[in-house]
Amino acid sequence: MDDYEDEYFEQRDESEGMPDNIQDLKNHPRYILEKDLKINQIVKPGCKECGYLNVHNKKDLWKVYEKKNIFDLKSARQWYMEGRVLKVGSRSMKKVPKRTRSGKEEDEEENLYSCEDTELYVPPLASEPDGKIVKNAFENIEVFVPSMIPYNCVLIKSDLAVKAARLLRIEHARAVTSFNFEKGRSTKPVIGGVVVARWFKDAVLCAIEGLENTAEQEDFERRELENLTRWNLLLVK
Repeated sequence: MDDYEDEYFEQRDESEGMPDNIQDLKNHPRYILEKDLKINQIVKPGCKECGYLNVHNKKDLWKVYEKKNIFDLKSARQWYMEGRVLKVGSRSMKKVPKRTRSGKEEDEEENLYSCEDTELYVPPLASEPDGKIVKNAFENIEVFVPSMIPYNCVLIKSDLAVKAARLLRIEHARAVTSFNFEKGRSTKPVIGGVVVARWFKDAVLCAIEGLENTAEQEDFERRELENLTRWNLLLVK
């Protein structure tokens, strides 16, 4: 039913034609005014407008484009956060002022690129048989999307994953899955698990299970001791 409704609304929007007023063009699924383009958007090179909107009170004509002809641009770092890197020889399609975390503009400019100027990032494979992983300067590996995991490696999401890998003394890399932006301009990486070679996966999972069982047993013994202490205090009184 959901698929049917989506198809119905899509066909309705296509047969509806271009709206003739500003209100209907706001957030329209198919058309957009040139003046409503965001700072990181551009019109596809060589593409012509699909119509004009006559604004009577301003005595002006505003260009209208189809959204399929609008490019969303991003910086090289933003594309990398999505698991993509710039192609060799790619040129920026737009320059915008850099912004701080608080939204203020800086004097320095930032280059923006389209998706067509990028390609999928292919991380280097772990070496065999030791499973050594290529890490960054902070001894981590950045895994913002699943495709950034080396093909012969796996990401194990667990708070005990790093401890388990160290306990087994196997090659591993802490996985940075995102960043926490704090006050000012400081950022802290979020460790979302550990990346290990595929042939070490079962060993790490078994070690994690053992650590969890040990932690549960220690917690049980701690609570049992606390309860016995309370019973002792009650009986003494």
